[in-house]
Amino acid sequence: MSKTPETFRALMLIIKEQFHLPARADGKAGRKLGLTSGRTSQCLRRPPVAKKTWARLYRQLWKLAHMEGVRKGRQEATDNLLRAVEHVLDASSNTELAEAFQVTNPSITHWKQGTSAPTVTSIKKLLRELAKVRIRKLAELAPIEPLAKRGGWWIDRDSTHREKWRRMLQGRKGVYLFYDSLGRVTYVGKTSAETNDLFKEIEQRLKTGELRGIHFGKNLLRLNGKKKPRQGHIAKMLSVYEIMDIDSIHNIEALLIRAFMNTHFNNNLEKFK
Repeated sequence: MSKTPETFRALMLIIKEQFHLPARADGKAGRKLGLTSGRTSQCLRRPPVAKKTWARLYRQLWKLAHMEGVRKGRQEATDNLLRAVEHVLDASSNTELAEAFQVTNPSITHWKQGTSAPTVTSIKKLLRELAKVRIRKLAELAPIEPLAKRGGWWIDRDSTHREKWRRMLQGRKGVYLFYDSLGRVTYVGKTSAETNDLFKEIEQRLKTGELRGIHFGKNLLRLNGKKKPRQGHIAKMLSVYEIMDIDSIHNIEALLIRAFMNTHFNNNLEKFK
């Protein structure tokens, strides 16, 4: 390698670009190589002659390049982690991210700026938070009066009450249970499909027939011997739970089916995933 001022200037340029230093920041670039400002200026005019000096400077350059690569890789991993958490938790602010990691807002700001990175402890706290099955009660043992309507069923014969159910359940995923007038479970159901929600699922399931066991409802006497009673004929109460974690819905339904396996219409025991 020729020992010319241009070579040393190229070295300074590489360091400035790597560390986003101003064009005139020769002193700062030199300090990255362990040189004083005076020594840097001297090398710019007349590069060092000794081979060991050049070898030391270039070893230092590669060390800096490695450190910068590690920093960029760490920052990329941090950015990907934060984007994934924002997507999963539907978080739109640093405050929500801070709550998930159980850290302060400035910590999230520092992570995004690259001045620091999440610690193992912070990531463990996040994983524990994500492992929690978040369940919200929408209705519990709420009375309903289903109505057969145009080949299907309404969740309640009162259109005002039905509209309230629609507003409560539309767009939500989770599990639900039908009860007869004695409070016994007659069906356990779920919805986790993108194209369905709890309101559509419940009204569709009210027309399910072939009930198991003896159930009580005022409409069963009129139906005796004429046609098979449907869930809509005997369902008098409803419990609905929204499950935030879509992947947990199937296992929660399977657990409920096993808990009430001798009283409801569910013929198959769902397997845990």
